[in-house]
Amino acid sequence: MKRKWKAMDLAVMGLLIALTIIASKYLKIEIGTMYRVNFSSAFIMLSGIWLGPIGGAIVGLISDLLGCVMAAYPINILYTLMPVMVGVFSGLGEPLFRKVKNRPVLSVFVYGLFILVLTFVASALYGTWALSVYYGTPFLVNFPGRVVQGLITTVLNTTVVYLLYRSPVTAMLNSQTVQKRQPEKID
Repeated sequence: MKRKWKAMDLAVMGLLIALTIIASKYLKIEIGTMYRVNFSSAFIMLSGIWLGPIGGAIVGLISDLLGCVMAAYPINILYTLMPVMVGVFSGLGEPLFRKVKNRPVLSVFVYGLFILVLTFVASALYGTWALSVYYGTPFLVNFPGRVVQGLITTVLNTTVVYLLYRSPVTAMLNSQTVQKRQPEKID
């Protein structure tokens, strides 16, 4: 089924792109030259959950490209695929999030486990590989530090996703995307 993008969806995408850039470039903790701890992936995850895999991919792609330009970083297309993957897989995982949403203890565990696996695959494995190809450094040199970075960001991202997904924002977005005008009955 083709998704029809509404103005509300595009506005939410723009907001999530802005929040991702702010969180990644300004609300970060630098650890040396190779590691940054932030919660920017949470907004990409939420874009996938709220807007589907394509919306998540778009937010991941645009926020990474704009963030690189704003920070004067060179664009590494291999590394840019990482936030795209985060958005896509978060969108695909949305039914799981919806299923446990009303069970607080279980939802924290499920969200955390999902985000941990996603962070390990996308950031620790794929992201480390992309950086090692780009910079010519051995994979195993950076991998342990990226695993530790991933564990810290998993806690931050899980907290943000849990709080925002269970907030009224999700209900509002769901009602905007699902709501259809009923024809008036004429008596």
